[in-house]
Amino acid sequence: MKDFKLAFKRSVPVLIEYIVLGIGFGVIMATNGYHFLYSSFASLMIFAGAGEYVLADLISQSATLLTIFFMSILINIRYAFYGLSFIKHTASWKWYEKALFFMALPDETYSILVANSLPSREDTRKHDLWLAGLNYSYWIIGSTLGALLGSLPLDFTGVDFIMTALFVVILVDQLRKKENPRLAGLIGSLCALISYLIFKSNFIFPAIASSILLLFIFRRKIESGMRKEAIDE
Repeated sequence: MKDFKLAFKRSVPVLIEYIVLGIGFGVIMATNGYHFLYSSFASLMIFAGAGEYVLADLISQSATLLTIFFMSILINIRYAFYGLSFIKHTASWKWYEKALFFMALPDETYSILVANSLPSREDTRKHDLWLAGLNYSYWIIGSTLGALLGSLPLDFTGVDFIMTALFVVILVDQLRKKENPRLAGLIGSLCALISYLIFKSNFIFPAIASSILLLFIFRRKIESGMRKEAIDE
């Protein structure tokens, strides 16, 4: 019970975020004519916030399966690296515990675990599983609620801007930093802008691909800036 209480306490900010963002995703799916179970099932099987928003947009545009496949890989490739950093940490876990944990390891859960569990020398298995499971459930609940709300005769204009607004706030916070980590934000912004000017509505794929390439090229410079900022603090 102690592990559950600690995990829930740490998950409260995620609860607020996921309910709001999940509702947005559910509303978008519902307003595109999909039954609420589609939203629940998508969140259950995919569990990738930004990826699900993009998926809803691609489906509404009748995108090909190949396009959806490559877009999903590009948007969600970071999750693979999250999992790799926890391979040793979960070595003694049962296979089904690993399956749940790695399935439910998005940005927010990863950040909390890196700050608390990964540096710990103690056995945090129960805490980690509770945290991952709670955050996972928040997103499913939020998207299901949104899908049910979306079926009501209400005006949901602007709901699809929720995820964009979140990333704008993250970008602004990134650019406010004094040292080199702001370079990552500038790279993403410029790649998106240039790709939009060239490819118009099809800008997402080249924007993400070019951002990833440049981030790898300037990786050492970005990491150097992050280390310097940590030392200064």
